[in-house]
Amino acid sequence: MSEADPAPKELLQKVSCGCQGPCKSKRCNCRKAGLKCNPACKVCRGKSCNNSKRWTATEHHDSETPTTTDACEEDGGQTTVEPDNDDLTEDDETSSSSHDATTDDEEINEGL
Repeated sequence: MSEADPAPKELLQKVSCGCQGPCKSKRCNCRKAGLKCNPACKVCRGKSCNNSKRWTATEHHDSETPTTTDACEEDGGQTTVEPDNDDLTEDDETSSSSHDATTDDEEINEGL
C-alpha cells in the first residue's frame, strides 16, 4: 500500500461504483463506504467525479503552498497543506539564514 492509497488495493477493488452521474449522492458505493472514488470505479475511474481528490497549486503572496481541494465538500472549501519542517532542528533553521556572503568570498580567496 502506498501513501496515496486510502486503503489496501484488495479493499479498493471490492469497493467501487458504477455511477453514471457525478458520484454526488449516497447512492455512490464509494461515498456510502466513506471512501473516495478510485481507479476500480467503472465510469469515473476516480478522476472525473465529485467524489475524487483533486490537487491544485495556488499562488500566495508570501509563498507558494500546494493546496488540496476535496471535491466532495459541498461548501467548496480548501485545505492548506503545510510543508513538513518537523525534521529541522533549531540549529538547522538558524544556520542557513545566518551564513553571510563574506565567508564564501574568503574561502574562494584562500584557494587562489
